[in-house]
Amino acid sequence: MNKQNLSKEIIINKTLELIEEKQSIQKINLRKIAKELNCAHTNLYNYFSSYNNLLWNALAEAIKIMNQSIFTQNNLEKIIDSFIQFSIEHKGLYRLIWYEKVEGEVPKDVKELLLEPQRKTYENLKDQYENWNLVSKKIQVSLAYVHGEITIMINNRNGGNSLDELAWKNSIKKNAINIFNKY
Repeated sequence: MNKQNLSKEIIINKTLELIEEKQSIQKINLRKIAKELNCAHTNLYNYFSSYNNLLWNALAEAIKIMNQSIFTQNNLEKIIDSFIQFSIEHKGLYRLIWYEKVEGEVPKDVKELLLEPQRKTYENLKDQYENWNLVSKKIQVSLAYVHGEITIMINNRNGGNSLDELAWKNSIKKNAINIFNKY
């Protein structure tokens, strides 16, 4: 790809593609991204001030993708199901959003996006419950449980658990709803 065909969007999309493929930012760098785009790594500096600036922009895009996949639901069970499915289908993006350390100060627009999943969950569910203060805490605890189980799965720490994917998903969803109902 020559310089004339490059854009921020193309670079970010290639970065996300590599993150998905490698399932980590630790296995990519600016030179690898540029090589995939068939350009010199110095060309990428025309669009991003640094590799970390590129990663922050990729993180922002990953959050948008996650939000579109998960937080369009207006039912806690569907949100949990979508959350789990996103993590299975996009392990690299999930790691980027929740685990990977990106150096430098978090850009303001990314800070706002990091709050978006919680805000969207609340917006989608708030009208369904009377005591919202209690319910919001119950939702946080339930989703924290789901996130913990996803962490175990993504990092292959399941201790030899042989549940197939569907049984695993259903078990987590059932447990999260039980936590919500009993909290």
